[in-house]
Amino acid sequence: MIVYLDTSAVIKLIHVETGTDTAQQLWRSASTLCASAIVLPEVASVIRRVSGARGSGQLHTAWTARRRYVSLISIDPSVIALAEELAGRHPLSGADALHLASALTTNVGNLVFATWDRRLHQAAHVEGLTVAPRDPNAGEP
Repeated sequence: MIVYLDTSAVIKLIHVETGTDTAQQLWRSASTLCASAIVLPEVASVIRRVSGARGSGQLHTAWTARRRYVSLISIDPSVIALAEELAGRHPLSGADALHLASALTTNVGNLVFATWDRRLHQAAHVEGLTVAPRDPNAGEP
């Protein structure tokens, strides 16, 4: 199974909160992990916001340890064009549209899109992706 990680999924892997167990399960069951390159500045921003400048070391270390296992999908003109279309069809932020476009451009049949963002979860489902968890509010598989 190939698991696409959006930023909310990455944060659950490095910061214990509701949904962390499910995120860990997805991580362990994946044969391949991927994410849009936009995940790098997004995760850095969340780490700083969650931990503050002084407390970000532990989360940064946790992400660095996992980051090497995640293949990054480049944000090229075709991904940007698709993200623009998706943002016109769904109530998504630009970053979330890039996540969804990145996943859709992989053209992989056994991809599971991992997100705890409700709007992104719904848009990914509408676009035909297998989405985990089933209920992003509950954090259950």
